[in-house]
Amino acid sequence: MKASLYFRVLIASLLVRAPLVQAEIACSTLVTPIFGNQIQVMDRRAYEEIRNHPISQLALDLKAKGLVPAFWFDQEELFDLPPSLLGESIQTKMLVRILKAIFPEAKINQPAQNGLEVKINILDSAEAYRGEPLPKRVNPPFEMALLKAANPMKNAIGKNFAREKIGIAPSKRVMSFYADVVNLGKLPDLLNSIPADSAPDVILISKSTIGSGIETSNALQKLDRMFPKNSVLKLSEGPLQVLHSNKRPTLIYNDTTGRMPEIYAASDYAVVMAPNNIFEPITSGIPVLFFSGKEVILDYDPKVFGKMAKIAEASGGGVDAIQVDLAHIQSGFEKLFSLDLKKAIAPPFVIPKGEKKTAFSELLDQIQIKIESAGKASD
Repeated sequence: MKASLYFRVLIASLLVRAPLVQAEIACSTLVTPIFGNQIQVMDRRAYEEIRNHPISQLALDLKAKGLVPAFWFDQEELFDLPPSLLGESIQTKMLVRILKAIFPEAKINQPAQNGLEVKINILDSAEAYRGEPLPKRVNPPFEMALLKAANPMKNAIGKNFAREKIGIAPSKRVMSFYADVVNLGKLPDLLNSIPADSAPDVILISKSTIGSGIETSNALQKLDRMFPKNSVLKLSEGPLQVLHSNKRPTLIYNDTTGRMPEIYAASDYAVVMAPNNIFEPITSGIPVLFFSGKEVILDYDPKVFGKMAKIAEASGGGVDAIQVDLAHIQSGFEKLFSLDLKKAIAPPFVIPKGEKKTAFSELLDQIQIKIESAGKASD
């Protein structure tokens, strides 16, 4: 009964909303289930930034003229997806949430009756980070990661709920380890660098999909060779296996998709040893150790990752160990375990030294430019 009432209120709150620029919206109305158990809520600071951004006046001007923008997400060239799947990426869903907050009546991937159609390619917002137009063909995971710097969604999955679903006892210390195929083998050295009082009881290991990737069977064999005396389990096989495993640390290999929010929610801290999303752990409420050195980011644009690193560190929730060697790793962990996440600022809303705007404000700039350009073209 309570669940049914919750979803009725939830749906009503999402469908019937006053324009953001005219009314205060309680954050409690913005909790929305996405992709099964992934629960995210938009940070109130996103609304504050929108109210203080020129895009709010643009929204009022369009409304006064009776213009309702229609946003088209063109990802077919980027992902080679059929039209039926366009707009299904996490990044697109995040942008749609922002657009609907600013323009509640906006059409998404539907024709505009008034002719104001705005084409949005999810790579466009990355131009602000590069300072130059993007090439037509790029490696999507690299450029899409920039959007995550501006993602105003917070992971709202509870730690106890996440651990119960995975099968990890509340008393266990848990580390999330995210690596690519090159750096998975550095896990033993990494563990030897962690202070004994912070050593994990459980390690949730996830692979990067960049490059050739790691097939599950190959990854499990590699982990078995590296940790012959430890239990190596698969996340997909359920919680009982994990609950009844007493080896320390227990290794749980993530052979699933779409469960990273749950994994970070269950963890106490994270290590990302791949050119990937370094913001997701922070938005899940845990500190993250990452590496900006060439041996980890490989052919990732160092200027782009450098700006991402600045945002993560300036938030107070991330530490850049730079290089994968004993001295840098040990120093990185010392800094990591000294962070106070109660004082951390969500990555989209921090202004790193040398920057003028937040990542979220830069994203709003890009959206406004697109809308204004579409308006001029339709005149």
